[in-house]
Amino acid sequence: MRENDYVTRLESMHYYGFGLESMKESKVCTHCGKITKAKYLFCRECGKKLPNDSLYQKYKEKHLYCSKCETIVSDTTIYCPQCGHKINNKEE
Repeated sequence: MRENDYVTRLESMHYYGFGLESMKESKVCTHCGKITKAKYLFCRECGKKLPNDSLYQKYKEKHLYCSKCETIVSDTTIYCPQCGHKINNKEE
């Protein structure tokens, strides 16, 4: 894959609300489930206090991720689909 294709794909993912950067910029209200910007302290839908952690931080606690680019991967992944780095379960 050419570098330009990789950048375009990441930009498209972010534009449509997917990918690493979108997850870092989002929180989910534990009361109503509304997705909101990570910078907010209270849910704009129900007014309840939002968790401190972003959606990415929550996923990272429970899933395997690449130590090089921080892409969250499945438990059976051997190489990161984003950067090609070998996933080492003991390291992660």
